[in-house]
Amino acid sequence: MIKRFAVAVVLTTMAFLQPLQAQTGTVLVGDPFTHSYQDWVDAFPTTRSGNWRLSLHNPTMIDTNNANPPTSGAVTDSGTYEPDVLINDDFLAPASYEYTATMRTNDDDIIGLVWNYQDPDNYFRVGVRTQNSGSFGGTRGLAVQKIVGGVVTQLNPMGTGPGTEFPITQDMINNRTPFDLRVEVDGSNYEVYFDGVLKASGADSDLAAARKIGVQSWAQLSDTDGAPDPAFFWGSELESVDVTGGGSPLFSESFDARAVPFRTLVMTNEAGVNGLGGTIGKDVLGNFGVDLESPWIFQHSNGFEYATGPDAEGDFSEPDFIGPAVVVDQAGSDAFSDYEMRVRLGAVDNDGLGVLVRVQDDSSFYRINFTNEALGTNSAQLRAPQGLSVQKVQNGQWTELFRDDQTNPLFVHTVGPVDSSTGLPPMFDLSVKAIGNTLDIQVIDALGNVIDYPLITDNSSPLLTGTVGLTTWGSENVFFTGYGGQAGPLVVAIPEPATLLLAAAGGVAMLRRRRN
Repeated sequence: MIKRFAVAVVLTTMAFLQPLQAQTGTVLVGDPFTHSYQDWVDAFPTTRSGNWRLSLHNPTMIDTNNANPPTSGAVTDSGTYEPDVLINDDFLAPASYEYTATMRTNDDDIIGLVWNYQDPDNYFRVGVRTQNSGSFGGTRGLAVQKIVGGVVTQLNPMGTGPGTEFPITQDMINNRTPFDLRVEVDGSNYEVYFDGVLKASGADSDLAAARKIGVQSWAQLSDTDGAPDPAFFWGSELESVDVTGGGSPLFSESFDARAVPFRTLVMTNEAGVNGLGGTIGKDVLGNFGVDLESPWIFQHSNGFEYATGPDAEGDFSEPDFIGPAVVVDQAGSDAFSDYEMRVRLGAVDNDGLGVLVRVQDDSSFYRINFTNEALGTNSAQLRAPQGLSVQKVQNGQWTELFRDDQTNPLFVHTVGPVDSSTGLPPMFDLSVKAIGNTLDIQVIDALGNVIDYPLITDNSSPLLTGTVGLTTWGSENVFFTGYGGQAGPLVVAIPEPATLLLAAAGGVAMLRRRRN
């Protein structure tokens, strides 16, 4: 069922970067864009494309950068690959120590450890690669290299050639089976263990240098080997690290702390397809995560499933297009009633992004979606409509409460590359107020224009309580950050009684809140 509303818009302009009016009312959800892992830093923040972040799906640190840049003159199985490297910049190990990391991998390229790190040009590393084709210098199997003065030397196997050990199996990748990778250092000697079994060893005088620890990831995103159910797009996952010396604990970190807890929301369309049946290119679980070094949540994957239909009228966008989503999962969040959710969001891609409100479970919620790309008329690709669209799913049944005019939408968000000075693409601010059975939506675009959408009133068994979430559809590289570009709560309660104005238009009662 598609409901459409007469358009009544208030359009004003303000300086986009000026401080925006603070929310009032009890804070229900705090700032989700912060974290406590301040000592972990990207060793190559500008020269490589690592996207290390705290997963909102699992209690792990993830990197989903699938790039595999070749080094100049790279030779197959030579170990001269250029990985993303994450270092703990605060802890320094002694001359003899044991370093263990519990990890998971969702791809068949390189995942591993970094040890005795001094700087980006001087460190040791061990990587494990399941993929058979050694390309761009990435060695097959388990291999150890040292980087001294920026020059890579493969130590185990010595010189060019594949490793003799392949400890990560395809079944482990498909099922996210955790494993322990351990390095034991004793002066200039080292040993590498996989799940407690010795896999490589050697000696090198350069091990006497500084002893910072870290992890590495190269060309890691997803590998399904026949599309198992489900497909995961979480790349390299780091669950915990531990360092001991002389049998005593020296350092320990588990990546399970979040400023705001989230969980994956699995959407299901009218045909019964959901995120647990995702395949390469249509992953609808997503890989949302809090960026390690910047105050935003980043969703990298291009997850989507087209809508079912078309309907009898030939409408080429039914409301049940589904994509990745995460929702706030803190105590009492399912009982939130009247509130305002505010966030700044933007994307490099031109498809869908938005938020969820009044989420009761995976089968009942409102979705506020913005799409840049025009709808089109391809019956095999039933897309999200351009501009704003609002859907309701209740007990698995999808309806559309609002759709922007497809010939002249009120607002179409700008997409573009990431700005080198901000680290973000073009962004816009979104406020969604859920008051009783009414949704009040406002956008402030990148130029400061304020768009007040017509109030959307759900008179058919409305959803009156529920948590909030973030969602995308077919959009890679989507960013969510603080409203107005500032730190602050994600959701605040709207005090009772809300200030409302009752108006009649065309025989339909509409609520319009007086804006402060």
